[in-house]
Amino acid sequence: QAYSGTVTLNTQTGAGGWSLVSGTGSLVDANTSDGLAFYTFDEADNGVASFSLYYPSGTNIVDVDVYDESARDDDSEGNLVFSATGFSVTASTLPNPPSAPINDPISAQVAGQAFQIAVAAYGIDSDSGECGIIETYVGNKNITLSTTYNNPTSGTLAASGTGVVSFSSGQALINTQYNDVGSITISVNDSSENVSGQSNDFVVKPDDFSIVVEDNP
Repeated sequence: QAYSGTVTLNTQTGAGGWSLVSGTGSLVDANTSDGLAFYTFDEADNGVASFSLYYPSGTNIVDVDVYDESARDDDSEGNLVFSATGFSVTASTLPNPPSAPINDPISAQVAGQAFQIAVAAYGIDSDSGECGIIETYVGNKNITLSTTYNNPTSGTLAASGTGVVSFSSGQALINTQYNDVGSITISVNDSSENVSGQSNDFVVKPDDFSIVVEDNP
């Protein structure tokens, strides 16, 4: 839709900061720690925009509210649950402390070709109380990768990479590969230490096309 209204983004906890991930409109976040921001859609958005929420402190269960003068979201997305410790899954390794918010999404990949994802143990430093990479998370870890199918919403193949991964100063690079096409999300989990996280949604595209020309009778 050619919607050009302004919506309010609100964590309803008085904490958190917003940044624009996709959209050509204007985001205003005057106080980047109060959970409140305003986005004015551009008609070119066709009524769709996406945002990143940086939430270093506050109540760990967040019910994001989005509304304009005439409509309000229906809460069908459920609550966001923030954990003191989790994995950040990005395209490349992060500096410590990372930028806020972290914005290093995995780009489009090619089916059947290996690529790397960067995984960082990310959480609250017990000394400073600030969010950052937990550099004491080191050594060989039993890591499980799982694949969420976004478009299409079902599939039979999974991204590779499950197994023992060596972490240094809280970070590791994992070699993975997806032998199908579509939009997916990769989740990373260490069940023994109850640490998990997931990547952004990204597209895996075909390696090539095979064209067969049949003779006309």
